[in-house]
Amino acid sequence: MGIRISTSSSNIFLGNTSVAIPAVNGNVNAVINSIQIANIWSGGISVVGAVAASTTISATGNITGGNVLTGGLISATGNVTSAANVAGGNVLT
Repeated sequence: MGIRISTSSSNIFLGNTSVAIPAVNGNVNAVINSIQIANIWSGGISVVGAVAASTTISATGNITGGNVLTGGLISATGNVTSAANVAGGNVLT
């Protein structure tokens, strides 16, 4: 069995980096170089900054974002909607 920490709140520090669990059954807050970059809770995860993967990132719910950049394919089994124009060399309608 791995490390087990049992307190009302837990903090792990190394320089300006920390992982904090502020309460029993609470959120997990990740801070790197004094900047909070992630918050993990029972409903999901929020990240400040880039999310990168060397394989697949998938979602069963909605994805909302400002810009989607890809060197490959974007596909959908349903509608893709936009408040602005959708343009490209190979846009099929």
